[in-house]
Order: sequence, then structure tokens, then C-alpha cells
Amino acid sequence: MSDAMYDKGEGTSGIRGQLYETKLLSLIFYTAKHDDSVEEFQLASNIADIGAFDDICVRVKLKGIAKPLLVCMQAKHKEHSEQTPDIDIIKYFRSYLKIRERFESDNKDELFQGKFQETESYFVIYTSGKDIFGDDSVVGELASQLNNLIDTGGTAKQPYKHDGDVKNLCDIFIKDQTISLAKEVAGFISDEKNFQMMLSNELMLKYHVVLALKVFDISVTSGHRIAFRQDFFDTNEEYLSLFKNILYKEVLKTRKIKPSVAKDLLTKFLSEPSDATKLSKLIETVIIYDNGQLEFVKTFTKLQTEFKQQLNQVDVSRSTVNKAIDLAAREMLSKGLKAPAAFGNKDLTLSGGDERRTRRIQHLTSILVGLLAKSKSGNIVTVDNSVDSGFLQLNGGIAGAVGNLFVLDDDTKLMKITDNWESLGDLAQALYKNLKAEIHNLHELRFYFKINKFPKLIFDCSSYEETLARDFLNRLLFYSKQADEHDVEQIIKDKIEEYQVDNPNYFQAKTDAMFLKYHDKIQKWWMQPKQAPYLTKNSDIFENAINNIIKDPLLSSVNMTSVSKIKHVIEYTFTDDAASSWNLLEHSGTVIVTENSTLTVIKVLQHLNNTDHVVLDLQYIVNLPMNERNVLCTELKNTNNNKFLIFLYNKMQNNRDEIKTLKNIAKVVLNKKLVFVTNATSVETLQEYFPTTDTPLVDENSLLKMSTESQNSILEITRVKFQGVEVRIDLIVDDKSKSYIKGDILNKIIQNDTIELGKLNVSRHYNEIKHLYFDPGVQKTESSTNKIVKLPHPLKTLYDLKDDVVLITAEPGMGKSTLLTHLSIETKKYYPEVWIVRVNLLEYSRELHDWKEKKIEINTLETLKFMCQLILREKNGNLNNVVVTLEEQDGVVYLKDCTGGPWIEFELKMFLNFYNDGKIIFLFDGFDEIYPHYINETVKFIEVIKKNRKKHKIWVTSRSSLEIKNVLQEAFGDPYTIVRMSLEQKYEYLKKIWQTDLVLRELTKAQIENVFDFLEFMFKSKEKWFPPFEWSLQEVYINAWCYLNNEIKGKCEASFILDLNYDYENVSSTILKQLGEEYEESSNDTPLHLFLKAHFFINTIKSDDKNTLKWNQDVNTLTFYEQYLETNLKTIRFENKNKMDVYNPDIMNIFKKELADCIAMHKKLAAYAIFNEDIEKLFTDKVLEEVKETIKLIEKGGEKTGLICAVANDIPIFIHMTFTEYFAVEYVCDLLKNENERENQIQWIQFIFDLMITRSKIDVKIVFDRKIKYDKILKSIMEYNKEVICNMFMKWYKHEDTDEMYAEFVLIGVLNAVLPNFNSLIAPSFKKIRDEWRPNTSKR
Repeated sequence: MSDAMYDKGEGTSGIRGQLYETKLLSLIFYTAKHDDSVEEFQLASNIADIGAFDDICVRVKLKGIAKPLLVCMQAKHKEHSEQTPDIDIIKYFRSYLKIRERFESDNKDELFQGKFQETESYFVIYTSGKDIFGDDSVVGELASQLNNLIDTGGTAKQPYKHDGDVKNLCDIFIKDQTISLAKEVAGFISDEKNFQMMLSNELMLKYHVVLALKVFDISVTSGHRIAFRQDFFDTNEEYLSLFKNILYKEVLKTRKIKPSVAKDLLTKFLSEPSDATKLSKLIETVIIYDNGQLEFVKTFTKLQTEFKQQLNQVDVSRSTVNKAIDLAAREMLSKGLKAPAAFGNKDLTLSGGDERRTRRIQHLTSILVGLLAKSKSGNIVTVDNSVDSGFLQLNGGIAGAVGNLFVLDDDTKLMKITDNWESLGDLAQALYKNLKAEIHNLHELRFYFKINKFPKLIFDCSSYEETLARDFLNRLLFYSKQADEHDVEQIIKDKIEEYQVDNPNYFQAKTDAMFLKYHDKIQKWWMQPKQAPYLTKNSDIFENAINNIIKDPLLSSVNMTSVSKIKHVIEYTFTDDAASSWNLLEHSGTVIVTENSTLTVIKVLQHLNNTDHVVLDLQYIVNLPMNERNVLCTELKNTNNNKFLIFLYNKMQNNRDEIKTLKNIAKVVLNKKLVFVTNATSVETLQEYFPTTDTPLVDENSLLKMSTESQNSILEITRVKFQGVEVRIDLIVDDKSKSYIKGDILNKIIQNDTIELGKLNVSRHYNEIKHLYFDPGVQKTESSTNKIVKLPHPLKTLYDLKDDVVLITAEPGMGKSTLLTHLSIETKKYYPEVWIVRVNLLEYSRELHDWKEKKIEINTLETLKFMCQLILREKNGNLNNVVVTLEEQDGVVYLKDCTGGPWIEFELKMFLNFYNDGKIIFLFDGFDEIYPHYINETVKFIEVIKKNRKKHKIWVTSRSSLEIKNVLQEAFGDPYTIVRMSLEQKYEYLKKIWQTDLVLRELTKAQIENVFDFLEFMFKSKEKWFPPFEWSLQEVYINAWCYLNNEIKGKCEASFILDLNYDYENVSSTILKQLGEEYEESSNDTPLHLFLKAHFFINTIKSDDKNTLKWNQDVNTLTFYEQYLETNLKTIRFENKNKMDVYNPDIMNIFKKELADCIAMHKKLAAYAIFNEDIEKLFTDKVLEEVKETIKLIEKGGEKTGLICAVANDIPIFIHMTFTEYFAVEYVCDLLKNENERENQIQWIQFIFDLMITRSKIDVKIVFDRKIKYDKILKSIMEYNKEVICNMFMKWYKHEDTDEMYAEFVLIGVLNAVLPNFNSLIAPSFKKIRDEWRPNTSKR
């Protein structure tokens, strides 16, 4: 290696990026080393302070070419070749500028010697990812040599270059410098100790004149302190505003606030978050505003733990935040800036007496006159780094004239001599007079200062910076689709094979071993800290690697292969005492038993330090061919007795080859220093063949035995799936739980295996309906004031409600479980470090039953034992065979014992640690499902968690039965309720369903025909009046009609395709208005009910049924109610709650029976609700008692179908009155149809006539009339008894005290308008009776 050294920066690549870098270095070094056209080269990596292009830097002197070639690369390895690398162009421009400066300074560094312009320099973004847009090829004098050096088979391109690119790059560059400048100024404001050195800072030197013109008022000073200009605070200039905003934030970061004071200020702000003044005391110091959300600064960890949830609930506007920042920053900046006397260039800065200053002014004059004489651009004088460096300095140089003598020419953006020379300082005036005497056209000249470190007059790109931008783009290269890490390795191996062929004196060792040894040496060179030598043509790093292999080729090969298996952990280190008791140097034969052989080998190597050794995998040796095993034994026999032979012995089969190999090795390693790393099952075998080994040592690998650096490294790079969300493991592992990471757990982490901790329990069908989710409003009725409190914003997370126990009560189908699932998923996005435990109470009925029957005391240990089983069941299914023993000390619960293995033990320990730290959210879903059987046990269960010393967030959901609500309210406080869907939400909800499940392009031809049939039917019905009986389904029809019209409009010329605007504006007058306030008041629709109705419609569209009555409202409405009940029962009771498969034959039989019973009971309940005044005529005593018992059960939350939403005054309330009317009529009609005796039939007909036809609401009459039309049995009974019915009408009329005109209206109007089907049925008989009746009435 070279004697010349270079300073190193810290490498930042991950393991894959690191390997890519070191393998590319290996390839480039090998290529340059063996290329005869290369006279000399310097190769380096991770050079300090040159920016992004520091991964690989190589300078090459080629034969016959004067200019040296310099290549500075950033290597970007992509795991997948289709990935496009991220290109941060400003980052690369900065690096280019830093590398240029290395040449411009008097640098003795071999890599940066000479002038930049005299070096053929390229800046390469090198990636295995896909093509980056650019020109097709790299051109230039050294293009082919460059490709030969670094190309691995992809494409090399230059970026497209336009004037706009240069402007954009300059703009980004100035913004970048403006941000950095603001940070520098903030630093000098907060720390004034070194203010005299301010102009030694490159950025301050470059911009101090601009700051004096735009930011500070240097005309008035107090000592060295200058004040801010007042107009600066109100500026709207782009760059100046950016400077101001960054300056504000940076100075506020320097405020010192004690934690106790911060807590007090935070409490005041949270009480009034819209107050900008209160926020100003905290902003950018304690809390920051990011992505529309207030967050804690990382240093205030304790405040974050205590107030994070409250802060997340604060909704503060960007204008309030800006006002708070402005208030706070103005206060801090009121003291101004302490600056050196030269700041702002009031005058030239010249030291010494008058005579010395005069000589210096003359010297500056002569140089400027000389530059003018050399100028080839007419009146433009170019000043660059070729002049004497002292001439360009601030102190004694021309840089002090910027802002006084030299001012900006607005037209050219160059500098010119000021016209206002009389206002200049004495020294600047003297220089002006000298120049005026020598140059007659002084005011016509323009000065182009082509210098980087020189004062500017504006926040804008100068011509020099534009030149730099163009030069950078000309030298920037994209090498994409290059070989990835594995392919680069193969290229090197191929070259090594060629090398062996070209050098017959070398023994044909295994190429893999030679590569591993060579790459290992490159890696060791790459890993040197702080300083490293350049690799050069004379470096013998490759030859040394090859020679080591040739001495013991097979032993070296096996060693390198064995070591390669533990490469991924080679950088880890252990604490000094981790293996101090082993004393391996004092023993000749040691067996170490371990669960993690790779880590133990690393520990052995660390213990042996630099002692000569080889690592040999016995399994690999057994699989070698016989002749190679024999050669290896010979090499082992001849190896030095002081060399440690470290054998890995795992997963052996004890077959013939293995036994023979062990015997042969045992013979040849007698008297040598041996270390065996093995598992517990192999110890006996080892001791049999190697009897000289000592008593086995046991190595327990754990994270805590590793060095702090290694612990942090592992925790930072390890990702775990915590309840389905990928997080860094250090987010969920604290100092206490680090001790749980050992053995098999540590193995999996080290091996980068997928690690899953916990499972987020979500409702079964959430994924099917999540696209339909809308933010439901929640509100609370405060029991003390009876005031309804409605939340102003939708819930985002489970922390949004401040109650320790959030109680949600709502009717069936309102989406309680869906709400919990949605908030759980969203909470994990905001708080990935929180463990969310969901208890679907019905699923744990058996456990609750055991607590009740066995009278078990429900305390902390019993509760957490239950929770441990729940955690295991959520992730692994039923694990009742796992025995868990807990213990409690000082309020902290620990896992004492567990029979489930290391992973179950780890998971439970982590869960308990979360519990002890108060980092769990508990969700108890479906309290009503276990009511009333296990009410006491469940309440006690929740109370135990509530009373934990570390507060956990708890949510409880239940149906809104009054009795259940009272129990929960007494235990946990006032409940929240879910607000019902508005009409607009319903329409939007239905629209989402249509867009997902009624996509026209996915329908068959037959289904499309159904769509057109439906549209035509609706068009023809647009003026029709729909009775309330049909409103529930009609609502869905109208919404679907509008959706389908909109989808098809413009694609079809059918006459029934309406213009959508016309549809709503005109047709709605006769249809939609019916579904307005009156419908909304009578409807108790829930999201579930709406979902079921919509899919009833979709199933009809997709049906193959050719029935001409498919869209008939009467038929569909009658069909719908029972299908709805069936679907609801199936969905709620069987599938969702009890996870039962209704298509299983056994379950199907149970379901059918329960469905029949359910329909029968709902008919009775509806009849009880509608005909309550005549209930004794309708029910037997037994049936009446059964109905009343069912109503009591419903009051307690026992209704499981979701059709009955409440009980009021002992009357069941269905989700919609039309359900009540339908089932009530069904019940009465069933009674009639079940009677075979005509006498009994007549009695029920009389009851129907008295109750439904003459007294009931019109809606009940309409339902009955539809039944007559489509129920064949009912129709035949009524037809058979039509004369009886006619006589009933006559008797009813004679009973009524009415006149002839009213009678005519009743008999004709009501029957024709309300009961058309009934009327047509009895019309022939009724006409005869009515004709007889008319003469009699006329006589009266």
C-alpha cells in the first residue's frame, strides 16, 4: 500500500450497500492493478468532507495521456433491478463543489494535486437499478478507459442538459445556501463568544454584504451589536422569506426551557390551543408543527409520554402556528447580532498606518488596471483565482470593496463602480480616485468575479455559479443497470480464474477461497477508521491474499467458506466479561455448548484476539469429496501446533462418512489447540472422538452480553411486524425488555428472519367493507346536565376521546365493531409502539363461565393470565395446553414460568412489560353478547385493568338496551352513541357499494339486460306514488337508478335513459320527496341494513331469473322482508358473532330451525306492536306470555337479528315501521291460512275486516292488499268468502252514522284507491249488493 494517507469519513451504508462498495473496490483495484495501460493510480473510499461522491474515488495516470483521470462515485445498490435510484441533484452538486475546492486549495493530497481544469474529472452515480434518463452514451477523451475501469455491463449516460436545468440547479443551490446561512446566523446569535471570527466562515464571508443590505442595519451600532431592519420581519421576497423562516426556527431551537416550566406552559396551551401567544412559548423548542400536526421535540421524552395523546387531539391552523413562531422569534431577535467591524463592508478593510494603507491602495489599483489591460471582452473585466490570493482577501484585498465601491449592475448582474462615490468611506474614496485617474471609462466597466469564496450583493446565482452548474452537468454520469453485488463478485472470481491460468506457477486453489481472502483484506482496509492508505499500483494486497491461500489451499478454502457463513455478524462485539471465564489460551481442548453457534464463534474470535486461528465447519468438511478430505487432514496435521482450530459441529447425522471423518480428524489434531462450538445434542459424540477435551462450557448468548454499540446496531436495523405493522424493534424494546432477547430469539434477529409479535384482532369482514367506511359521528349525553355533547371532528384514533374508559353504545348494525377495527388500524399508524388487545367477549364465554361457576377471584394475576391466553390464541389459535404462571411484586407482574417454548415466552414477557408500562389499549367488544349471564365477571374484569397503576386506555362497546346501558354507565361513566347516518351519508354509502359491486363492465350480457329492464321499469314508474310500505326498498332503487343513469348516459340512446340533472330536479318531486323528512323520521336504517338492502338489489340484477315481476315493487317488497331477516340472522348471529359456517350441513339444519323460529317470533312481536289494543283476540294466553317474555329479553339486550332497535312502553320498536307492518300482517294472514274450518276462517276474516280494513292505518291496508294479490292461498280463501266479506261491508256501513255521499266515497274510493286487489277480488259480488243498497239509501 501507499505511504500516502487520506482522512476518512464515516461510512453510512447498510450491510448490502457496504458489500456492494467493497466488492466494487475489489474489482476496480484488480482491474487497475493488472491493466498495463495504467501507469499509476490512487484508490480511496469514504474520503472525509467531500460529500456524496465519496464511496469510491480513483485517480489514474494512463500511458500517453497527459491529463490524469479522476472518478468520484456514489454506489447505490438496489435489491431489485427495476428500482430507480433516488437522485438528489443538489446533494451531488454540493459534493462537486467540495471536490473542486480540494484542487483550488494548496492541497498536497495525491488524489487532488494540480488544478481541477487540468484533470479529466467525472462524477458517477453508479447503480444496479434501472435506467436513469439521460443521453445515450458517455463521450470524451477518456470514455473508453473509464468504461474499462468501472463498467460492469449496464449503460453509461450523461444527463439531458437545458438552460432550464442550469437555472433550476442554481435556484436550488441558492436556496440551499440560504438555509445554511440562516443556520449559521442563528448560531452566532445564540453563541457570541467567537463573533470576531464570523467572517472566517465561508458563508458569512460570501453573504455578509447582502445581510447588511437586506437584514441588518449597520448604520447604527452599539459597540459591536447591530439591529435587525424592521422591514426584514415583513419581507415577501422569496429568498429573504426563506432565510427569515429558517432563522426563526433555528433561534427558537436554542431556547432553554426547564422540563417543569415546559410542563406548566404546555398545560396552559392545551387548555386554550387556539391562543398563538401561549403556543409561542413552546413552538420549535418543546413542540413542532409537522404535516399539519403538533409533535413533541425528541428531547422532551417525559412530556411526550404524559401528553402525547392530548397533543394529538389538538387541531391548530397553520396561520396560528406561523403567528406563534413570529411572536417568539421577534422577541428573541430583539437583541440583534454581535458582529465584527468589517461586517457589511462600510469601508475597505486595511490595516496599518496611513503610509501602509496608501501603498496597499496603489497595489490594488495597479492589479485592477493590469486586469483591464488583459481583458479580451471589451468593458468586462474578469477576476479569477489566477491573481494574487492577497488581492482577493477581505482584509487588505478587493473583497472589502464589495458593497461600497463595487455595487450591482441590475442589467448584467455583474458588479460596477458606484456613481455615488462621494458617500464612500475614506479608504474606498481613495481607491476610487486612484482608479479614476488611471481608467478614463471607469463607470462603463463591468467586473466579473469568477471566484467562489467572494462576497455577493444579492441572493441570486452569479454568472460564475451558472458556469459551475454547467460544468457539473457536463461531468455528471449515470451508470445504471450495472451488475449487482452478487454479479460483481462473480466478475471478480472470473478474473481470478483468468489470473490463475495466466500464472501456471500458482497452485489451482479454489477460486471461492481466493476471492473470500482477497475481499476480506479489502474489507479490512475499507473498515480502517479516521485514516487509511491509498491503494496504488504497488500495493500487494491481492498477492498477499493469494499467497496465504496457496500455502494451505484447502485449509484456507474451508476456513474462508466457514467464516463467510458468519460474515453477517462479524462486526458485532461482546462485553469484556462475556467470555472472560473461558481461558481458552490455557486449554488445548474446549467444547462450548450454545444455541447460537455463529455468535459464539464471534465471541471465541474476540476472546482469542489476534491469536492465529482457522474456523472449520465440520458439516462442510464431511460433504467434501474423499480426496479433498484426505488433503485437508494432511494440511491439518502439518499446521502449526499453536494455531487454534475452531470447529463448528451442528446438525450432524452420525452416518458412516461423518464418523469416518471425525476419526480421521481426531488422529491428525492430537496435541493441537482445539475449540468445538456445538449444540447440546452433539456433546457426547464429540467427547467420544476427542476424549482430551475438557468439561463442556455453556455459552448463553443474549443481547445484554453484547457491547452497547452492537446492541444499538442490532436494535436499529432489526424490523419486526408488531401487530401487523413493520417497526424498528428499538421502538418497542426498552432497557428492561432487552433481557428477553436471547437464545432462539436473538438467533432469528441475527439471521434477519421474519419476526412477528402480537396480532391485531380485527372484525372478520372488515377487509370486505373497509372501502365503504365513513367517519361516523359520536356524541355523549351527560347524565348530570342531560346535555348532548357532539364531537366537532371525526375520530382518528383510539386516543381521541379523553375518557379513561370509552363506552360506546349503539343499536345493532350501527358499526360498533367496524369502528373499533378502523380506529385500531389508524391508531397503529400514529402510535405503532402501542399494543392493542381486543376481547370479543362472546368468544370467551367459556372462560367467563369458569370464573362464575368456580367462584374464582378476578384479580390482577387472574386477569392477566386470561389476557396471556388471549394473546396466544389471537396469533396461534387455541393453545389451552400452554401453562402460564405469573407473579406480582410491588404492583408489577412478571412471567414466572411458561411451557410453550422460547417464542411464546418472549411474546408473553413483552406483553406483560407493555402492561406494566401502561402501553396497551384494551377493547372489549360486545358486552351485550354475554349479558346477563356474565355481567358481574365482565365488569370486574374490566375494572381490574382500569385500576392498574399505569393507566391503560379502555374501550367497551355494547348494544343500547336501557338495562345494559345502566349497568355500564354506573360502572364506567356516561356512554357515547354513534350518530345515525344522514340522508347524504346514505346516498354516498350506496354509491360506494355500486362502484364496487355493480361495475357495468364486469356484468354478463344477461345481467346487462336486467339493468336495462330495471331502468325502463323505473322510468315508467317515475310518476307513480309509492306507499310507505315500499319506501325501505324504494330508497335503494332510486339511488341505484340515478347511479346507473349516470354510468350509461351518453353511451346509450334508449329513451328511458334520463338526463341526471332532470332526474333529480323534476322526477324527484314525485318520488324523492316521499323519502325526505317523513321517511328519515320513520327509518332506523343502519349501515348494515343499508348494505343488506343494496345487495338484495345487486343479487336481483345478477340473477338468472326471467320472472317478469322481477322489478315489481309489490313482489320485491314482500320477498325482501323475509330475505332481509334471513340474511341478517345469518350475518349477525351465525357468521360474524359465532364464526359458524352456515353451509356446513349440520349448522345449516340448526340455522334453518332458528330462522323459522325467528321469523315466527318477529311476526308475533310485530302483531303485538301494531294490534296491541286487540291483543286478547289475537293471542292465546300462552302465546301472549311467550311474547312478553321475549320483549323482556330484548330489553336486556337479547335480540340478536338487529331488526328490533328498542323497546318503548313495553312495545318493541323495529328498525323501520314498514318491517312492523309487514310482519304484523303476515302473522294475521298466517292465522287465517292455517284454519281449515270455514266457520273459523269467517271469524278471522271478520277480525281482519274489523281490525285492518276498517280501523288500521292505510299502510297496513296496503300490505294486506299486496298479500291478496301474490299469496295464492290467501287469495283463494278470500275469494271463496267474498259474499261474506260483502255483507261485512254492508253491516259496517249500516252501523256507521253517515250520509249517502260519504258512503259512496268509503265503499268505492277506499276500495279502489287503497285496496285495488281486494276490490277486484270481491267486485262482482259487491256490485250486486251495492246496487240493492243504493235504492234503499236514496229513499232515506
